[in-house]
Amino acid sequence: MPERRVVVHDPSPSAAARGAAAGGEVAADLVALCEAVDTAILSLPDAATVAAVLDTLLGVDSPPSLVVDTSTIAPADSRRHADLCAARGVSYVDAPVLGRPGAVGRWTIPVGGSTNEHGDKSLLARLDELLAPVAARVVPVGPVGSAATVKVVNNQMLAVINAATAEAPAVAAAAGL
Repeated sequence: MPERRVVVHDPSPSAAARGAAAGGEVAADLVALCEAVDTAILSLPDAATVAAVLDTLLGVDSPPSLVVDTSTIAPADSRRHADLCAARGVSYVDAPVLGRPGAVGRWTIPVGGSTNEHGDKSLLARLDELLAPVAARVVPVGPVGSAATVKVVNNQMLAVINAATAEAPAVAAAAGL
């Protein structure tokens, strides 16, 4: 895998310091980040924060050409963010993580919007390379919003499994075990 320049930004000084400790170059703010990168990978707590960051990223003279949003947000929010990016000529994909933090490097990342309407896979190849340090698999799942939908379904599945697991001891006890 080719060595890549990684520029990070986080408003939390401790998070920025962790990025620096991992080898990232810390940008003073989002504008400085935009000036330093062609691709921005977002991992933010909610859709409102994604929208606020996109407002800054898309407001600079030369925004990144690609935004990869790994945030866990609603499919409609992903589509809205993609429309905002498209208005500035910026590509946007939703790419939420399927996997626990301790499994970094083995994650599966579904990607919505990774191919164009003609089936061009060049963006998917770029994402495979870009996400290789954190993901074992990058899987195209359809248009923008599709990956966010996969994440919702995945989370629902895990909730059902967790609920059944929590009830199992009570069922076993009721059966006399």
